[in-house]
Amino acid sequence: MKKLKEEDIIKLFTQKNKNFHFDDCEILPVKKSHYKNIITCDTMIEETHFKIEWHNPIQLAKKLFHINLSDLISSGGIPLWCTLQMGFSYKKVSSDYIKTFIKQFLKECNKYQCPLIGGDTFYSQLMVLSLTMGGYTKNYLTRNSYPDSYIYVTGNFGLSLLGYKLLAKKTSIPEKLKNIALKKHLSPSARLEWAKKIYPYAISMMDVSDGLYQDLQKMAKISNYQFEIHLEKIPIHPAFKNIISPEEALISGEEYELIFTSKKELNLPFVTKIGKVSSKKLNSNILPLIIYFNNKKYSIKEIGYEHF
Repeated sequence: MKKLKEEDIIKLFTQKNKNFHFDDCEILPVKKSHYKNIITCDTMIEETHFKIEWHNPIQLAKKLFHINLSDLISSGGIPLWCTLQMGFSYKKVSSDYIKTFIKQFLKECNKYQCPLIGGDTFYSQLMVLSLTMGGYTKNYLTRNSYPDSYIYVTGNFGLSLLGYKLLAKKTSIPEKLKNIALKKHLSPSARLEWAKKIYPYAISMMDVSDGLYQDLQKMAKISNYQFEIHLEKIPIHPAFKNIISPEEALISGEEYELIFTSKKELNLPFVTKIGKVSSKKLNSNILPLIIYFNNKKYSIKEIGYEHF
């Protein structure tokens, strides 16, 4: 099979893309001056973040796009543009794999009105995918919260970890449930439409990439106040209540749901209140996160995925 050259790959991205100007730099699309321009970047490396034998090119393109979109929206942002850096070897993937990846990636760009305006391609023994995404926001959200606000999450938890265990052949579940778990792990969707409805009420926000246990601690440390959560309140998909334990829901990474805090008691169908920000300031004696299970303090056995 004929290999695609760099020019062939770039042409697939740019032949119908008027936003791509082939210069060394690009003028960033800017909204009105009272908006803040924001930017994020995330990288996926084969064998560290994904396996080619697990991800087909459509799933991989969607996942790369949505993990970046998820970061952007958790800061209150709306996407405007992106640049893609892609390294790969034809010993690992075929021309058809690359073509399908590009086609799906551009579909996501078009769907979310986030045009690709540049990037780079290069040879790499392991596949490397790095996306930079820019956007704008009128109300920038940070991870910093304050006492007596409620802690909420969107969606449900534990499916991504279960999907990983299925791919790694570490567990088995009824066939009719497999696709739900695998989809959550292989091609998660950023919660843009939900985020837009949350923005008016949110004090702080972040997305769940490393698992609720680790990400709640990050928010607590930035806020400098102790977070308190109730393990039994973490939402689990109804069909998986007897498969996913509360602790697995707590540590499951790559969920790309949203954590946010609010002073309001919310009644949105896609959010769940799981705890509160206490008035206890962090110090050597005050832990960032306290977990209760049925009103008793709870210590977890695992903390989830660690990058190093």
